[in-house]
Amino acid sequence: MNMSNYAVVDLATNTVVSMVVWDGNPGWSPDEGQIAIESDTASIGWLYVEGELVAPPPPPVTPPTLEEITAANTAFQSMLIYQASQAMAPVLVSLQLGDATDDETVIAKEWQAYYRALKLVDVSAVNPDWPRAPGV
Repeated sequence: MNMSNYAVVDLATNTVVSMVVWDGNPGWSPDEGQIAIESDTASIGWLYVEGELVAPPPPPVTPPTLEEITAANTAFQSMLIYQASQAMAPVLVSLQLGDATDDETVIAKEWQAYYRALKLVDVSAVNPDWPRAPGV
């Protein structure tokens, strides 16, 4: 008994409504208004167009709203600001204690400039111009 995959097409909508495995012998048939077409590729939702099974077009891509863009960018900005704060903390302690080296002072200024630049990013932009972290 040789079993095959069949797409069951509703002829009123020309849409595949189910998939069955069938040996092709009498004893089963699709419901009235439906046909079964042998197919190893079709799936539910495919279309039956001019005697061929075809995949439906992909759903339209909905661009994110301004609120979604702003929320995602604000979250990313917050993460970068937190990372900058963590990187600056040890150097700032040295500066506050007055024992920072010249290199540490330069590093602290670079991180502070980066931190300020992060605060100025337009988070409503689709692709914000994110500043580069020091040393990157």
